[in-house]
Amino acid sequence: MVTKSNSREFDIEQDLVSKSKKITIESEYFDIKYNSPLLVLKQAIVKEIKANNDVSYKIYDLLCLRQNSFAIIDTLFLIIGTEVFALAPMQKEIEVIKDVSVSKSDVMASDSTKTTVMSGYSENNDLAILCRV
Repeated sequence: MVTKSNSREFDIEQDLVSKSKKITIESEYFDIKYNSPLLVLKQAIVKEIKANNDVSYKIYDLLCLRQNSFAIIDTLFLIIGTEVFALAPMQKEIEVIKDVSVSKSDVMASDSTKTTVMSGYSENNDLAILCRV
């Protein structure tokens, strides 16, 4: 699978009332050759520093897969350099995205009037999975 990534700079939010800081980076990965079940993976990593210097991290993943994709397990893997971290999601939502496309064609009647008729349809079901770690 060949993937391409779009990332942007870090977003930094300062909360003057609670004296906390949130640092967020969002990335998007997709298969540029379209030969895998992956449609898109959107990921956000949020680091929060509270007034007492407690630090917490949250990871949000939105994974969109083709209908015939592999089975989904309840483990996310975060790879940093050469280290692999197995994470269990705190929240997981699965949604089936249904797309129906209709084929239409114009038919000429004997009195030279055109009538549009449905000549077929196709249905596509994809999976969207939202996880929060």
